[in-house]
Amino acid sequence: TLDKGSALQLKRDLRSVVTGPRATLTLYEKQFLSARWVGFTPDSREPSLAEKLGFGGRIESMKLSC
Repeated sequence: TLDKGSALQLKRDLRSVVTGPRATLTLYEKQFLSARWVGFTPDSREPSLAEKLGFGGRIESMKLSC
């Protein structure tokens, strides 16, 4: 879970996502890995993250597995 300062910075800077060959990324709208989420499988490329999120680009927590 991101702290408030980091989450604000992340929201401004995160525009696209590229995952590696063994990485799975899940982004969540709320803290503690809850509420709406969007997932990215290994070797994913998402050039327009705001459209993919569908919840206004707000990310308060994430889970990365390798």
